[in-house]
Amino acid sequence: MRLRLSLRKKKDREEKEEAESNEAISKSEALEKVEDFEVIEDYWIEKPYSKIQIVHYPETGENEYIVIQPTLDDYLYSVFYVLKHSIIENLSSDVDDKVAHLEENARKLLKEMKIELSDEDFEKVFYHLKNEFIEYGIITPIMKDRLIEDISCNGY
Repeated sequence: MRLRLSLRKKKDREEKEEAESNEAISKSEALEKVEDFEVIEDYWIEKPYSKIQIVHYPETGENEYIVIQPTLDDYLYSVFYVLKHSIIENLSSDVDDKVAHLEENARKLLKEMKIELSDEDFEKVFYHLKNEFIEYGIITPIMKDRLIEDISCNGY
């Protein structure tokens, strides 16, 4: 019985992921069609990792605030995921330089797991680790944006 239940859940999850993937593809195709926009502002939050672009769509009259950050491919995301869930056991809150402590532990874990990354790939993964453990997670660039005065949510 458990085996069937697990298989059913796996099948349901796979069907849901496939539907979400198809929906994401449809949305990205729709976004690709909207090519007419004007960049109003473009500035760095944390060079060269996070950047803000404010774009205007003349057709709709709307402006959009876009956060640009390093993206992780499947492999780098899996490295990030493993580090994120493994590193917590090695971290201490009684350190003066939390960033250096996090980096030291990340490099140590990668070495122990025999995972080799280029300097550029390590920096991408570490950027996301630092945001996750030391800063504000996915909203870090927004929280660091000195030009943001107010944040509101309209039902999402």
